[in-house]
Amino acid sequence: MKFGIGFPTCREGTAYPVPYVRPEDFVEIAQRAEELGFYALWGNDHLTTRLAIRATQTTPPNFYEPLITYASLASVTQRIRFMLGVMVLPEREIILLAKQLATLDQLSKGRLMLGVGIGSYREEFEAVHPGLKGANRGRMMEEGIAALRTLFSERRASFSGKYVKFEVVELAPKPLQQPFPILLNAHADVGLVRVGASGDGWIVAGLPA
Repeated sequence: MKFGIGFPTCREGTAYPVPYVRPEDFVEIAQRAEELGFYALWGNDHLTTRLAIRATQTTPPNFYEPLITYASLASVTQRIRFMLGVMVLPEREIILLAKQLATLDQLSKGRLMLGVGIGSYREEFEAVHPGLKGANRGRMMEEGIAALRTLFSERRASFSGKYVKFEVVELAPKPLQQPFPILLNAHADVGLVRVGASGDGWIVAGLPA
């Protein structure tokens, strides 16, 4: 059994009060977790604050983008892995995300772990993509996963979906890990079917065993 530790990238206002998280502590947290034998850091992902947090906090929580945060830790650690648990895939531009993931996997010598989900709050998705109100986030995630796999495996990749489209993109470097593992967060039945069809692993939280 392997144990990860929650890393406070986007947890203010939910798990921690504002302003609990201090970026000057990130290196110490990562290095101490590695010394203690933890397998991975688990950092989550938000691009904006949900309405419930805005209603209860006098100041906005500090959300630190997880890929950039992990990039700052790759050179000051040796073994501990960096888990994106989870990245809200429908909110991300796929080609840029693929480039970021591949770069960080190379810089960390294959220590990156990608977990993806549709996002807990539709309001967040619609805030950053107002032109996509009503979009099927599940289908967006399925297309995003398939597109990432194509970009990571083919020298010149093309993809044509309802939401994700690109033509003859040459992505280099590829991730160091081949094949690059993608884990899915899911709770509902349709999500569990998606895990079986598209995922290399299942991420679940807040449910009894």
